[in-house]
Amino acid sequence: MTPDKVDTRFDALESKFDAHIAEHTAQANASKTGRRWIIGVAIGVGITVSGIIGKYLPPIAQALQSGG
Repeated sequence: MTPDKVDTRFDALESKFDAHIAEHTAQANASKTGRRWIIGVAIGVGITVSGIIGKYLPPIAQALQSGG
């Protein structure tokens, strides 16, 4: 095999490798974004539920303690 053919094959292999790495990087970034979005939603729901509980739990607890 001549040096030119080796260089051509190496370049082709390197190009495929770079494309493969770029694809996995894009998938990883998309996955991170999805996870961050889900975590953000979970935090928002947690804060909302805490607010609702903080607002309505004391009157409910007081009503239960007074017997109705």
